[in-house]
Amino acid sequence: MFKNAIPFSCLLSVGILSVCLTDVAQAQFLKRQTIQNNTRDKVNDLQIVFTKPTTQVSLEPTAIPPGKKAAGVKIGKPTNYEWAQGTFGNINAGGMAYLDYSSACARCSFQKGQWTLNGNNVGDGVTKIGDPGILKANSPLSLTYFNNETFSITYSDIQLFKDNDISNFNLDDFFNPTGTLVSGLPNSITLAPGESSTIVFNDFLETPLTYVLSTASVFAISDPTNVFSVATAYDFGEEVCVPEPTLTLSLFALGTLGAGATLKRKLKSSKPSEKETTKVS
Repeated sequence: MFKNAIPFSCLLSVGILSVCLTDVAQAQFLKRQTIQNNTRDKVNDLQIVFTKPTTQVSLEPTAIPPGKKAAGVKIGKPTNYEWAQGTFGNINAGGMAYLDYSSACARCSFQKGQWTLNGNNVGDGVTKIGDPGILKANSPLSLTYFNNETFSITYSDIQLFKDNDISNFNLDDFFNPTGTLVSGLPNSITLAPGESSTIVFNDFLETPLTYVLSTASVFAISDPTNVFSVATAYDFGEEVCVPEPTLTLSLFALGTLGAGATLKRKLKSSKPSEKETTKVS
């Protein structure tokens, strides 16, 4: 869980001059989650559920030679997708696949799934470790990694690329970096169950950006050879900052009223599960 938020009044003491608005109808987060077949059989179709609505989903087996990349079909709710048998080929027991998806929600992630073979259920063994990082697209930019597993995990090979070629901002190409690698990131982050860690990029938005891509590898401490890939991309070109003096005054009023209550909650709070924030200049 995150630490308690800073009261609005504290934020405004350093000045809020504008508000960034995002066109939710267009702005999308593109994400990659690696999933594994932990049944004892090969599989050739799949049903999955996300935590939040998604707009596009595709699956590509990682085997060499790889299977076919295939789009998922929405079934009922905007969080539920399936693949017909054989659309992505076969995934053997222990095999992996890249699950790529787009969503207007920064926190959208894979929730659960079920493998099938020729339409027959072979078990719920759709396994993932870790989650794509959560990019908070404001100033300063931040990237948060969570451990939602029941065991300790490590995120390694953490990288962030800025100013990537906007023509690659699509579900087929976003994972391939074309921009500038940002220096100063930690080499790895180890998290116990329920912990999170945030990397803050100071002064990151001083110049206009196209899309930003974060990538990492993740594995269980108990099995460091079984490595999963995760990634998140976001297009800053969809954000527009406009002056909002009236809103600033309203926020200040709300912050003044809520500052005392927030401070009281902070004093009573238990030990936070978020690790120390890493700052990158």
